[in-house]
Amino acid sequence: MDSLLKSFRFADSIKTKGTISAKDIAIIDLRLTALQDSINKQSEITTSLRQAIDPLKPDEVLTIVRLKDQIVDLNKDLKNLEESQKDRQQTFEDSIKRETSSSNQSTTLILVVLIPLVLNFVYTVWKDFRKSDKDKNTKQAETE
Repeated sequence: MDSLLKSFRFADSIKTKGTISAKDIAIIDLRLTALQDSINKQSEITTSLRQAIDPLKPDEVLTIVRLKDQIVDLNKDLKNLEESQKDRQQTFEDSIKRETSSSNQSTTLILVVLIPLVLNFVYTVWKDFRKSDKDKNTKQAETE
């Protein structure tokens, strides 16, 4: 496109000068050669694409385009699923941490409350047991 603009500018400069020099002819020849090379390159690309696609089935071109669109859609869906899975995983990890913390706090509370109660119960039973042994020993001593 840029070379096309230069060609138009060159043509305008020729119109203003009114004459064409050998240098101008050489420049025009070079530009035509470059343009022909570009046309040949595009023709080769088009030919190779036509050979890759079966000419008897023109729908293949549309199928390839549709396949590309489907691949793009699948990539988008995959990215959305990955993000959703990451969010779910993070939510799950957070809930597990909360449950673990709650469980630890409950266990601590139970231990703090139960240990003194159990110790008090054991002491009371042992004390009552000792008292009953003394009473038995005293009754036995009195009966003898």
